[in-house]
Amino acid sequence: MIAKNGTDHTEVFTLDGSSTLPVFSSEDEAEMYLWFEDACGDGWEARRSTSEELVAMLCGPCSGVGAVVLDPSPEIIDGWPARTVNLDRRRFVEWMVDSLRKEPGSMRVHLRNH
Repeated sequence: MIAKNGTDHTEVFTLDGSSTLPVFSSEDEAEMYLWFEDACGDGWEARRSTSEELVAMLCGPCSGVGAVVLDPSPEIIDGWPARTVNLDRRRFVEWMVDSLRKEPGSMRVHLRNH
């Protein structure tokens, strides 16, 4: 994900007026997105996160987002929105939690706000 570390909390980069959380398959993809958006100077950084952290973010500070978009690129978002993979936040969280439960030793996550 893309985040900005503040003094008292981490701010997460969102799209569409905070209604969509972009999630990237690698740090390289996130860094490329930041470079194209020319957002590196604004303090935004690509940040590797675990599945547990992503679920916690979507159930906590980002519980207000309605969708998750996978590996967006600036050209696709601005030019061809039909080509983005856009998932409902609730369904994405349920899928992630199901995946975590299947992994031995994974952290149990309690869902709120969905």
